[in-house]
Amino acid sequence: MDGRYTNIEMNFANDHLQKCSMSCEQKTEYSHVGELCTQPGFEPQSTSGRESLYRRTMVVFISLWIITLIILGAVLSVSFLPGSGLQNEMTDLQRMTSSSILEIQARLEDKNKQLETKNRENSNLIQEKSGLQNQLKELQMRTSNNISGLQVQLEDKNKQLETKNRENSNLIQERSGLQIQLKEIQMKTSSNISGLQVQLEDKNKQLETKNRENSNLIQEKSGLQNQLKELQMRTSNNISGLQVQLEDKNKQLETKNRENSNLIQERSGLQIQLKEIQMKTLSNISGLQVQLEDKNKQLEIKNRVISKLILQKFDLQNEVRELQTIAEDGFAKWTNKQGIVRQEVWKWIRKAAANVILDPRTAHRNLTVSEDGKQVTFSGGLLPDSPLRFSNWYGIQGKESFSSGRHYYEVQVGTRGCFSVGFVKESVEKMKYTVTSESGFLMFILEKNVYKVSTTPPTSLSLNEPPNNVGVYVDYDKGQVSFYNVGTRSHIYSFTGYNFSEKLYPAVNSCNSMTSGPLIISPVSHTA
Repeated sequence: MDGRYTNIEMNFANDHLQKCSMSCEQKTEYSHVGELCTQPGFEPQSTSGRESLYRRTMVVFISLWIITLIILGAVLSVSFLPGSGLQNEMTDLQRMTSSSILEIQARLEDKNKQLETKNRENSNLIQEKSGLQNQLKELQMRTSNNISGLQVQLEDKNKQLETKNRENSNLIQERSGLQIQLKEIQMKTSSNISGLQVQLEDKNKQLETKNRENSNLIQEKSGLQNQLKELQMRTSNNISGLQVQLEDKNKQLETKNRENSNLIQERSGLQIQLKEIQMKTLSNISGLQVQLEDKNKQLEIKNRVISKLILQKFDLQNEVRELQTIAEDGFAKWTNKQGIVRQEVWKWIRKAAANVILDPRTAHRNLTVSEDGKQVTFSGGLLPDSPLRFSNWYGIQGKESFSSGRHYYEVQVGTRGCFSVGFVKESVEKMKYTVTSESGFLMFILEKNVYKVSTTPPTSLSLNEPPNNVGVYVDYDKGQVSFYNVGTRSHIYSFTGYNFSEKLYPAVNSCNSMTSGPLIISPVSHTA
């Protein structure tokens, strides 16, 4: 009868453990904690309630063992229940942990592959960018080499080209700024990814350490369970101590599991951060690529404009070389020869137009100058005397002097019977009346119905058609002063071979005629 009751008690305990094991096997999310079937992620209402349940369970077991010891002879026939439930639970936990780690590693490898792909795409973008920069440098070098040959006579085209170059430079600077931003974002991205990978590797190492610790705890738990079995067979007095140690190991295991769960959550957070950084990087790179393409399109447009300007520059250079040849050879031949000037030469001459304004301080006392300084008339009145004025010559000079380069202006003389137009040297003596080239006067003169120039002695000219508008041209560097009939676009006369070393001033002489009307400095048209 004692053996019967002992078997009933053992069957009751064994049936309780089997039900708990079956429940845990059917629901893999359950785990054994202190020989009880509980739910991880489910927290009991209070720690005292869980401990009370545990104590009641222990009292039942101890009572059963005490009854068993009282009934002599039945102890040797009792077979103890093996602690396979915890082992199965630990096996399930290891299997779940291993599968989770493999899944996370697989996802991490997939993300690493994606990151490598994005890095290759970034590398391709950087190579394309370097190729664009090299093309841009070559284009700039070719442009610079071509621009360096541009001559002074192409000032208007150079100004256009300089404007386009400044716009081009601004585009290049904006492009460089975008490239720098792209590099900074790539560097930041690389730094963030490296930091996250380091943290991820550190978390993996910590997880491996925790797994090894778990493995050690499992081994220690298995050892304790074996010791518990042996001690249960020897004596019941050691059961309480081993169960306490087993409970402590279970608590340590729960702590390690929570730590593993935290590590897994941190790892997931790092993976999410990595994905967000990759998405932001792709978005930023896409935006910068759009801006870069836009700037490249603008740069292509500017380059096409520059190419057109360069072609125009080459055409103008050829034209200028031809004109210079004509000018250098032709003026020497036309010193005393009249004739029609070629259209190209005429445009080239008139492009040197200067804004001549007459200086009333230098006007003869009997002359009146308009407020804008463009007209002078013989009035007969007497202005205050001044050493700056011409005294014996009814003339006036311009405010601006020339000491280099080419300059041109036109004077409307009309049908008057007396005038002088040309240039005077800065050292001319204004108190004397000796209008010759030796005394500093380079003038075209109409006096007493005779056209002449102020050579030494004066040279008379016979004109096919009297001019109503006289063009006056100087090339200071080549030592040349020329006169033209603007109406017929014909050459009248040229002073050549001078080596100028002082300033030249535009000068006109209205003569002492009150009925001839004013001499007028006419505006010059560049298209005529």
